[in-house]
Amino acid sequence: MLLSVWVASRTVVNGGWRTCDQLGPLMSEEMIRTCDEIRAVVGAQSRFVARVLSAPQAPIYRGFRLVGRRKDTGELVGLAEWTRSLETGEFVANADVFSACPWEHKEDQLIAA
Repeated sequence: MLLSVWVASRTVVNGGWRTCDQLGPLMSEEMIRTCDEIRAVVGAQSRFVARVLSAPQAPIYRGFRLVGRRKDTGELVGLAEWTRSLETGEFVANADVFSACPWEHKEDQLIAA
């Protein structure tokens, strides 16, 4: 799985996203074998990114997304999104880590084709 970090753009209207200059276009490459590993790696790496982007010398971003894609197809397999709290200034996870494993989704999360 290829991991990249996208930050909320200050220049794009309506919430555009761009790659994070501080972490580069590719943050890391992870060997993943199971769906549990997707959730664990994306969760752990997103907490690491929150700490890095909270450093005093880091630019201030409204939020970020850690995106995991298959190396061979580019298909989205994992995602975590964090936003900066207006009250504390700290990053807060918006929801649980997303995994593309179909058996992990509740029925109300599935989209009918």
